[in-house]
Amino acid sequence: MYYGSDSNTGEAFYNSSTARAPLDFYIGELGFGTSSNQSACGGEAAFNTQAAETVAQKGNPVPVWGYWFLMGPKADPNYNGTTTQAYDWGVAQGKAAAKSWESNLNVYGYTIFADVETYVPSGCTAPTNMGWLTAQTSTDYSLNQEVWKGYCVGVSAVSTEFIAGVYCSPGNWSTLMNNMSLTNVPIWTSESDIVSNSCPTSMSGAEGFGGGVLYFWQFSSLVDGDYDVAINYPG
Repeated sequence: MYYGSDSNTGEAFYNSSTARAPLDFYIGELGFGTSSNQSACGGEAAFNTQAAETVAQKGNPVPVWGYWFLMGPKADPNYNGTTTQAYDWGVAQGKAAAKSWESNLNVYGYTIFADVETYVPSGCTAPTNMGWLTAQTSTDYSLNQEVWKGYCVGVSAVSTEFIAGVYCSPGNWSTLMNNMSLTNVPIWTSESDIVSNSCPTSMSGAEGFGGGVLYFWQFSSLVDGDYDVAINYPG
């Protein structure tokens, strides 16, 4: 079992009575929309360089990955309600994410997770619901899905070695994407219903989405940080 953290959290959670576990892996924010900025969304979502450097001492390959706040179609300044616009917006974000990965010497894994959620972190300048359409109509689903499709293309356009993954909760994926299929896509699931003073010892109970390959489970998102577990790593 591997214990890790993400965003601006610099240590791995174990339980409230025994401080922290050794940090096995780290996943840090690379930017959002088309803005490559590791601290663009405020302190709670910044890239924690110290955590990345701690993990880097564990050898090769180094278990450090990046995530990108993927914004929905309405966040695009050129939004016009068409699938072409939504797709192009996704491509632009995917390219920005991959280029940010290339410029960050602390990121080593090839998977770049698209953070798909409606929550707007404090300090982050973003439209309501991060620009995602939430009425759950066929049109909303279609436009949201095109952003994700474009993101995948944008990531691989920068380098065919890069892999597009998804961070989301099962509920949000259903609401925003109508459970769109994610066959063979690396999944980082967000489920924070574990008791705050404990830590999972297996992936039992973690729920994936879209039929993707579940690698990471963010089991806790508390006031003092975001904590994750894994049993295997993606590329």
